[in-house]
Order: sequence, then C-alpha cells, then structure tokens
Amino acid sequence: MNDQDKPVKFRDPKTGKVINIKTGVEMFCRGKRCDTCPIHSIHHDDYCSVWAADHPVEAAGLMGYEVVEEPKKDVLCRYCGEKMRPYPHQGNFWFECKCGSRSPVIWHGTEETAYEAAMKTPQKEGPMEQNAKPRICEVLGGKDNPIEPGEHFMFRGMEGYFFITGTGDLVSVDGDAHIFYTRAAALINCPDRIIRKPRFAEKEVADAKALVRILGATQVKRTEYGGNLHAVIGDNAEVVVNQDLFPSLIPGQSVRIKDIVGGGDD
Repeated sequence: MNDQDKPVKFRDPKTGKVINIKTGVEMFCRGKRCDTCPIHSIHHDDYCSVWAADHPVEAAGLMGYEVVEEPKKDVLCRYCGEKMRPYPHQGNFWFECKCGSRSPVIWHGTEETAYEAAMKTPQKEGPMEQNAKPRICEVLGGKDNPIEPGEHFMFRGMEGYFFITGTGDLVSVDGDAHIFYTRAAALINCPDRIIRKPRFAEKEVADAKALVRILGATQVKRTEYGGNLHAVIGDNAEVVVNQDLFPSLIPGQSVRIKDIVGGGDD
C-alpha cells in the first residue's frame, strides 16, 4: 500500500482542527470560482473531493492543509475481543483470532479488502464474558467438558482436524477456510466419535519429560487394538513402554512429547 492509499485527514494549520478530506475541500471552495481554483486547473470536473481523496498529499499542498495519517485500527474478535491477525492462503485473505473466530473470507482479494470487510463486521471491545461459548461447544463436548472455541479435534471416520469458532461455525483446520455446516449433523448425532486432544495431568507431564531424558522420545502413541503404549524415537524407531502411563491417551491416539510438556505449535 503506497502513501496515498493510507487513510488520511487534513489539518488546518490556522485553527489546528483535523477534518476529513471532503470537508476540507468544501471549506476551501467557499467563496471561490472554479476557474481560479488550483485543484480545478488540474482536475477538470466537478468531483474535486474524489480527486483530493485519491491525491491527498498534492491536494493538501494546493489548499494549504497538512496531511494527518489515521492509524489503522486493530481488527478485534467479535467473540473474545482479542486482536486478530491477517491470514493469507492461496490468494485469499481473512483475519483470524486465537479463539478460532474468523472474519469474512475475501476470495482472491487482498489484505486491504479483507481488512475493510473485517472492520464492517461487528466487533466486541473488552474480554470475553465468562462461559460465553456457542451452544454447539456444549452439545459436542458435553455440559461438564464443553469443547473450547479454537480447540482442535478429530472425528473418527473423517479426515483432518476441526474446530468451532467463537461464533459457532464448524471449520476444517487444513487452511481451506471452508465452513462445514453439512458435517455438523454427524458430529452432533455421534459425539462418541469425537476425538479430542488429551489434557494431561502433572504426573503425565513428568513421565513425558522422563521419556525424553531416558530414551530421547519425541512422541508417544497408543495402539488402536490392545491399547499398548509406544514411545517413538527419531523417525522410525519405537519402544513399548508401560501401558499404564499416559491414561489420558485413548487407543488410536498419538501425541508429540513437546505438546505434553509445552512448547508445541498452536
């Protein structure tokens, strides 16, 4: 984005007042004839304020104003109030929050058009209210252990990962930004097939650190059949360890050691 694309206003050096471009042009035009106007001599039609908006630096100089750049506002999550970050993918742009919420997706657009769309979306100031989760979080995870917005989970029989946004949309985690309303029914009707990331107890964290220290393990996994526990070392080597370790890990699940002890990717 060049300097002329930045949102700007004018400051009248005589009064110190900051005004928008349209008002600045109107104030400058009062009592003047078009044939004596320095802007009209360059721009030969009646839309002087449009030309000034497209050429704010030059227009300000002709009218005796100073250019004031408006700081771009942060895009805030409409669910939790946190700052969202731009997320480009294959020529598409949107803004994404760590809670999983997304702004409208701009297909084959630019970061600037995505920003404009995000700013038109109602935003929430301040922190999220306690227990203010979409209803689907409780439906899928249960009343006592609802799925958190942004929490990644799998569904047995379907590929990839999913998460629920702060606004209750079911989204794939593979980055294609498609919202799978059609799959929501399957997840709601078969909650026993939902596979969530384990939440490890302190002892499990200590055991994971021990496996790293003793074996150099990078991953642990429990077999689909039999429930045996394997510690993965390097790319291919596996060692069978006590299956009573890591009770949070269900058959068919695997997890990186760094995701147990902390320091994994978001």
